[in-house]
Amino acid sequence: MGGGSAAGFLNNLDRILATIPADTRVIAGHGPVTDMAGLRRARDFMKDLHVQVEKAVKAGLSRAEAARTVTLDTYPDIKPSFRTLANDVLAIYDESRSPRR
Repeated sequence: MGGGSAAGFLNNLDRILATIPADTRVIAGHGPVTDMAGLRRARDFMKDLHVQVEKAVKAGLSRAEAARTVTLDTYPDIKPSFRTLANDVLAIYDESRSPRR
């Protein structure tokens, strides 16, 4: 709704990680201050989330089914502070089904 996209966010994280020095402290708009390793972990989380949602779409799951079943248990340390995983799943699901893709 704000004009951004989940794929664009992932691409921006990749660009940041490719250009910022390894010793940089990261102050995100939401979440704790971290380092580049923390930013890489957040990027990996988003990439894995994209992969899982794409699998759900290809398997023919509905939006609601995807929101209920897509989990990323390998990232117990990442807890969205202003959104839910289900909302992220729905956003990526909708984007993956969009003809503008």
